[in-house]
Amino acid sequence: VWYKRQELGATCGIAGLVLLMASATMYYIESPTNEQFSNMFMSMWWATSTLTTVGYGDIVPITPLGRCLGSIIAFLGVGLFV
Repeated sequence: VWYKRQELGATCGIAGLVLLMASATMYYIESPTNEQFSNMFMSMWWATSTLTTVGYGDIVPITPLGRCLGSIIAFLGVGLFV
């Protein structure tokens, strides 16, 4: 039982770290040109929906680098929770 707790804690820690890194990176990439990424909380919302592969489509990256990062984050979300 203790071994599974450590796995769950590690997974949650990695997911939280990826969420923070993805949202901060996307904020700095997209905020100068995309008004949808107006603050860090909007970027965290985008990263949460992308990592969980829900992808509502209410916030989307428009720069080529942002789209590339978005694709990587979506694939990380699939790999993280499978």
